[in-house]
Amino acid sequence: MSGTPTRSWLVNAATIAAVSAVASGTNTTYDNRMALDTWTIERLIALAGGNAGLRDRIRLQADALCALGGPMLSDAELDTPVPTRLLSKDTVLVDQPMPLRDLIKGLAEAELPGHTRQLLALLPGGAAAEAAP
Repeated sequence: MSGTPTRSWLVNAATIAAVSAVASGTNTTYDNRMALDTWTIERLIALAGGNAGLRDRIRLQADALCALGGPMLSDAELDTPVPTRLLSKDTVLVDQPMPLRDLIKGLAEAELPGHTRQLLALLPGGAAAEAAP
């Protein structure tokens, strides 16, 4: 199961790390290139214990992101510019500082719903129809 759901796990983890760094007052960067690395993806699937473990970790990461990105952060923290590099396949989408709030918003509005549909499609017995856009 290499591919997008595992990338979601890696992107979630990078976002959690960036939010935690800003909340602790330290400098951070945001770079999704490791989420595109096949070796890293395969290794993390094994560490998670396969597809079921991966789904559980993604669910727990979503809980952590809701807790961290909610009322815990001030407007000043959410406005903190984070040097960001986002790639999709071989195309650079972003290579400039972005406010932390935009990273969280992009994850919540685009990444999580899309990856949820992909994970549902992996479940046995008819979940693929439920996952259609």
